[in-house]
Amino acid sequence: MGEEKKRMVPALRFLEFCGGWQLGALGKLVKTLNAGVSVNSGDAPALNIDEVGVLKTSCVSSGTFNPCENKIVSDPYEVSRLKQPVKAGTIIISRMNTPFLVGANAFVREDYPQLFLPDRLWAATIKNEYDSCWLGFLTTTNKVRTIFSSRATGTSGSMKNISKQDVLTALIHYPVKKEQKKSPASSPPLTKNWTTYAANGTPLKPTNAASCKNSSPRKSASPGTMVRRSRIGR
Repeated sequence: MGEEKKRMVPALRFLEFCGGWQLGALGKLVKTLNAGVSVNSGDAPALNIDEVGVLKTSCVSSGTFNPCENKIVSDPYEVSRLKQPVKAGTIIISRMNTPFLVGANAFVREDYPQLFLPDRLWAATIKNEYDSCWLGFLTTTNKVRTIFSSRATGTSGSMKNISKQDVLTALIHYPVKKEQKKSPASSPPLTKNWTTYAANGTPLKPTNAASCKNSSPRKSASPGTMVRRSRIGR
Protein backbone atom coordinates (compact mmCIF):
# COMPACT_ATOMS: atom_id res chain seq x y z
CA MET A 1 0.00 0.00 0.00
CA GLY A 2 2.95 2.30 0.72
CA GLU A 3 4.18 2.27 -2.88
CA GLU A 4 0.63 2.69 -4.22
CA LYS A 5 0.09 5.64 -1.92
CA LYS A 6 3.27 7.31 -3.19
CA ARG A 7 2.14 6.89 -6.79
CA MET A 8 -1.41 8.07 -6.00
CA VAL A 9 -3.16 5.16 -7.73
CA PRO A 10 -5.80 2.57 -6.70
CA ALA A 11 -4.80 -0.71 -5.10
CA LEU A 12 -6.63 -2.50 -7.94
CA ARG A 13 -6.15 -1.28 -11.48
CA PHE A 14 -6.60 -2.35 -15.12
CA LEU A 15 -3.33 -3.52 -16.66
CA GLU A 16 -3.42 -1.11 -19.61
CA PHE A 17 -3.16 1.92 -17.35
CA CYS A 18 0.07 3.08 -15.78
CA GLY A 19 1.52 6.20 -14.22
CA GLY A 20 0.27 8.25 -11.30
CA TRP A 21 -3.04 10.03 -11.04
CA GLN A 22 -3.15 13.80 -11.38
CA LEU A 23 -3.58 16.05 -8.38
CA GLY A 24 -5.79 19.07 -8.91
CA ALA A 25 -8.61 21.21 -7.58
CA LEU A 26 -12.12 19.87 -7.95
CA GLY A 27 -12.97 23.07 -9.80
CA LYS A 28 -10.83 21.92 -12.71
CA LEU A 29 -13.36 19.19 -13.39
CA VAL A 30 -16.52 21.19 -12.64
CA LYS A 31 -18.18 23.31 -15.33
CA THR A 32 -20.87 24.98 -13.19
CA LEU A 33 -21.98 24.89 -9.56
CA ASN A 34 -25.41 26.46 -9.08
CA ALA A 35 -28.02 26.48 -6.32
CA GLY A 36 -31.80 26.63 -6.51
CA VAL A 37 -34.09 29.05 -4.69
CA SER A 38 -36.08 28.95 -1.48
CA VAL A 39 -39.85 28.72 -2.05
CA ASN A 40 -42.94 28.10 0.05
CA SER A 41 -43.89 24.45 -0.09
CA GLY A 42 -46.11 21.89 1.54
CA ASP A 43 -45.09 19.10 3.90
CA ALA A 44 -46.04 16.18 1.67
CA PRO A 45 -43.87 15.07 -1.26
CA ALA A 46 -44.66 15.50 -4.95
CA LEU A 47 -45.13 11.94 -6.17
CA ASN A 48 -46.91 12.18 -9.52
CA ILE A 49 -45.90 13.49 -12.93
CA ASP A 50 -48.35 16.39 -12.70
CA GLU A 51 -46.93 17.60 -9.38
CA VAL A 52 -43.93 19.86 -8.81
CA GLY A 53 -41.58 19.54 -5.87
CA VAL A 54 -38.52 21.15 -4.30
CA LEU A 55 -35.84 18.85 -2.93
CA LYS A 56 -35.05 18.49 0.77
CA THR A 57 -31.41 18.47 1.85
CA SER A 58 -31.98 14.89 3.03
CA CYS A 59 -32.19 13.78 -0.62
CA VAL A 60 -28.39 13.35 -0.59
CA SER A 61 -27.73 12.46 3.05
CA SER A 62 -27.15 8.77 2.36
CA GLY A 63 -24.76 9.35 -0.56
CA THR A 64 -27.39 8.06 -2.99
CA PHE A 65 -29.85 10.47 -4.57
CA ASN A 66 -33.38 9.94 -3.25
CA PRO A 67 -35.93 11.88 -5.36
CA CYS A 68 -38.69 11.04 -2.90
CA GLU A 69 -37.12 13.41 -0.39
CA ASN A 70 -38.94 16.49 -1.67
CA LYS A 71 -41.81 18.81 -0.74
CA ILE A 72 -44.68 19.63 -3.04
CA VAL A 73 -44.96 23.17 -4.45
CA SER A 74 -48.57 23.98 -5.36
CA ASP A 75 -48.86 27.75 -5.54
CA PRO A 76 -48.46 28.93 -9.19
CA TYR A 77 -46.36 31.92 -8.14
CA GLU A 78 -43.96 29.76 -6.13
CA VAL A 79 -43.74 27.30 -9.03
CA SER A 80 -42.78 30.14 -11.36
CA ARG A 81 -39.86 31.04 -9.09
CA LEU A 82 -38.30 27.59 -9.18
CA LYS A 83 -35.06 27.04 -11.08
CA GLN A 84 -32.39 24.36 -11.37
CA PRO A 85 -34.39 21.24 -12.25
CA VAL A 86 -32.78 17.92 -11.37
CA LYS A 87 -30.71 16.72 -14.34
CA ALA A 88 -28.97 13.46 -15.11
CA GLY A 89 -25.19 13.53 -14.86
CA THR A 90 -25.01 16.19 -12.15
CA ILE A 91 -23.76 15.92 -8.58
CA ILE A 92 -26.04 17.47 -5.95
CA ILE A 93 -24.15 18.88 -2.95
CA SER A 94 -25.52 20.09 0.37
CA ARG A 95 -23.99 23.51 1.11
CA MET A 96 -25.79 24.01 4.44
CA ASN A 97 -26.48 21.29 6.98
CA THR A 98 -25.41 19.83 10.31
CA PRO A 99 -21.64 19.47 10.88
CA PHE A 100 -21.87 15.79 9.96
CA LEU A 101 -23.97 16.26 6.80
CA VAL A 102 -22.66 19.52 5.33
CA GLY A 103 -21.03 18.64 2.03
CA ALA A 104 -23.11 15.46 1.67
CA ASN A 105 -23.61 14.75 -2.01
CA ALA A 106 -24.97 12.28 -4.52
CA PHE A 107 -24.78 11.60 -8.25
CA VAL A 108 -27.99 11.92 -10.28
CA ARG A 109 -28.46 9.22 -12.91
CA GLU A 110 -31.79 10.34 -14.35
CA ASP A 111 -33.69 13.52 -15.22
CA TYR A 112 -36.50 14.59 -12.90
CA PRO A 113 -37.91 17.65 -14.70
CA GLN A 114 -40.63 18.20 -12.08
CA LEU A 115 -38.16 18.35 -9.17
CA PHE A 116 -36.06 21.44 -8.38
CA LEU A 117 -33.20 22.43 -6.10
CA PRO A 118 -33.65 24.67 -3.04
CA ASP A 119 -31.12 27.33 -2.11
CA ARG A 120 -29.36 24.91 0.25
CA LEU A 121 -28.36 22.51 -2.52
CA TRP A 122 -25.94 22.94 -5.41
CA ALA A 123 -25.94 21.07 -8.69
CA ALA A 124 -22.46 20.52 -10.13
CA THR A 125 -22.21 19.92 -13.87
CA ILE A 126 -19.01 18.21 -14.99
CA LYS A 127 -16.82 19.17 -17.94
CA ASN A 128 -17.02 16.85 -20.94
CA GLU A 129 -13.41 15.74 -20.65
CA TYR A 130 -14.18 14.01 -17.34
CA ASP A 131 -16.59 11.22 -16.43
CA SER A 132 -19.40 12.56 -14.25
CA CYS A 133 -20.38 9.13 -12.93
CA TRP A 134 -16.84 8.42 -11.74
CA LEU A 135 -16.52 11.84 -10.12
CA GLY A 136 -19.90 11.35 -8.46
CA PHE A 137 -18.50 8.22 -6.84
CA LEU A 138 -15.31 9.95 -5.75
CA THR A 139 -17.07 12.86 -4.02
CA THR A 140 -18.99 10.47 -1.77
CA THR A 141 -15.84 8.81 -0.44
CA ASN A 142 -14.87 9.40 3.16
CA LYS A 143 -11.81 11.38 2.19
CA VAL A 144 -13.59 13.94 0.02
CA ARG A 145 -16.53 14.20 2.44
CA THR A 146 -14.04 14.93 5.22
CA ILE A 147 -12.43 17.67 3.14
CA PHE A 148 -15.82 19.31 2.59
CA SER A 149 -16.94 19.13 6.23
CA SER A 150 -13.58 20.36 7.54
CA ARG A 151 -13.97 23.54 5.48
CA ALA A 152 -17.47 24.33 6.73
CA THR A 153 -17.94 27.40 8.89
CA GLY A 154 -20.70 28.90 11.04
CA THR A 155 -21.30 30.17 14.55
CA SER A 156 -24.13 27.72 15.18
CA GLY A 157 -23.10 24.36 16.54
CA SER A 158 -26.00 22.66 14.80
CA MET A 159 -25.75 24.24 11.33
CA LYS A 160 -22.69 24.78 9.14
CA ASN A 161 -22.08 26.27 5.68
CA ILE A 162 -19.53 25.57 3.00
CA SER A 163 -18.68 28.09 0.27
CA LYS A 164 -18.35 27.46 -3.45
CA GLN A 165 -14.68 28.35 -3.26
CA ASP A 166 -14.08 25.78 -0.54
CA VAL A 167 -15.72 23.08 -2.65
CA LEU A 168 -14.02 24.01 -5.90
CA THR A 169 -10.55 24.31 -4.37
CA ALA A 170 -10.68 20.91 -2.66
CA LEU A 171 -7.73 18.84 -3.91
CA ILE A 172 -8.41 15.40 -5.39
CA HIS A 173 -6.49 12.76 -7.31
CA TYR A 174 -7.95 11.62 -10.62
CA PRO A 175 -6.93 9.51 -13.64
CA VAL A 176 -7.47 10.23 -17.33
CA LYS A 177 -11.07 9.96 -18.61
CA LYS A 178 -10.47 6.61 -20.31
CA GLU A 179 -9.55 5.07 -16.98
CA GLN A 180 -12.38 6.89 -15.23
CA LYS A 181 -14.94 5.41 -17.62
CA LYS A 182 -13.56 1.89 -17.33
CA SER A 183 -13.25 1.92 -13.55
CA PRO A 184 -15.82 0.04 -11.43
CA ALA A 185 -16.90 3.43 -10.06
CA SER A 186 -18.81 3.91 -13.31
CA SER A 187 -20.53 0.54 -12.76
CA PRO A 188 -22.20 0.73 -9.32
CA PRO A 189 -22.60 -3.05 -8.78
CA LEU A 190 -18.81 -3.44 -8.98
CA THR A 191 -17.76 -0.69 -6.58
CA LYS A 192 -17.57 -3.07 -3.62
CA ASN A 193 -14.47 -4.64 -5.25
CA TRP A 194 -12.66 -1.36 -5.80
CA THR A 195 -10.28 0.17 -3.26
CA THR A 196 -8.90 3.61 -4.16
CA TYR A 197 -6.18 5.80 -2.80
CA ALA A 198 -8.72 8.61 -2.73
CA ALA A 199 -10.85 6.60 -0.30
CA ASN A 200 -7.93 6.12 2.11
CA GLY A 201 -7.85 2.43 1.29
CA THR A 202 -11.36 1.79 2.60
CA PRO A 203 -13.60 -0.29 0.29
CA LEU A 204 -16.92 1.39 -0.39
CA LYS A 205 -20.08 -0.65 -0.61
CA PRO A 206 -22.68 0.15 -3.30
CA THR A 207 -25.99 1.39 -1.98
CA ASN A 208 -29.44 0.30 -3.03
CA ALA A 209 -31.67 2.43 -5.23
CA ALA A 210 -33.66 5.07 -3.41
CA SER A 211 -37.13 4.14 -2.24
CA CYS A 212 -39.89 6.31 -0.86
CA LYS A 213 -40.85 5.84 2.76
CA ASN A 214 -44.17 6.25 4.50
CA SER A 215 -43.11 9.57 6.00
CA SER A 216 -46.15 11.60 4.98
CA PRO A 217 -49.94 11.26 5.02
CA ARG A 218 -49.84 10.88 1.24
CA LYS A 219 -49.58 7.50 -0.41
CA SER A 220 -45.97 6.46 -0.84
CA ALA A 221 -44.51 5.66 -4.23
CA SER A 222 -41.30 4.42 -5.72
CA PRO A 223 -38.98 6.72 -7.69
CA GLY A 224 -40.33 5.05 -10.83
CA THR A 225 -43.57 7.00 -10.38
CA MET A 226 -41.78 10.19 -11.37
CA VAL A 227 -40.92 11.29 -14.89
CA ARG A 228 -37.52 10.22 -16.11
CA ARG A 229 -36.23 11.28 -19.49
CA SER A 230 -32.68 10.00 -19.66
CA ARG A 231 -30.26 7.82 -17.77
CA ILE A 232 -26.56 8.02 -17.06
CA GLY A 233 -24.22 5.18 -16.28
CA ARG A 234 -26.70 2.37 -16.85
